[in-house]
Amino acid sequence: MTDFYTKTCFEINGKLESLQRLVKIHNACVRAQRNLSEPPTDLVRSMFPEWTGEDDYINPESVTVRIVEDAEPYVGIEDCNGYADIDYIARLLQGWLKMIDGKGVIAFEYSHDASRSVSGAYGGSAVAVSRDTIQMVDTSEVLDLMREGRYLTLDQGSTVMAKEHLGMVGPGIVRT
Repeated sequence: MTDFYTKTCFEINGKLESLQRLVKIHNACVRAQRNLSEPPTDLVRSMFPEWTGEDDYINPESVTVRIVEDAEPYVGIEDCNGYADIDYIARLLQGWLKMIDGKGVIAFEYSHDASRSVSGAYGGSAVAVSRDTIQMVDTSEVLDLMREGRYLTLDQGSTVMAKEHLGMVGPGIVRT
């Protein structure tokens, strides 16, 4: 039997209060997912208004979101056991940027993998998240953009320079 994985690991720097809010939102989503007998809190509904409980397509338990209070605090986001719900991560970050009135862009990458060789099971993408837009770009497209020195255009008209942001994907970056 072949196991399939979606992996990600990145950091977001920022003000401690803002980072704590991101962790609080994620923890509220995890509690809502674990306790389906109670309706989601207002905080969860503000991020995911369509949340119904049982057959939701988002999985907050697929990632860990933890704060590290180092010299400069950051939040570490990583997959749990090789499975990350990328849609959940992107929408969580977008909702958080709206909540803190963040005007920056967070860029991160993820990869698809398998426990054995399977055609079409490998790849990945880069994700750019702003308060208004989530843009996912296939790995080959990112490489083409970087090679040509072109820009990744977010849907709302802002641009993220591929060399500046997506070339540094790995540690997530946020500009506020």
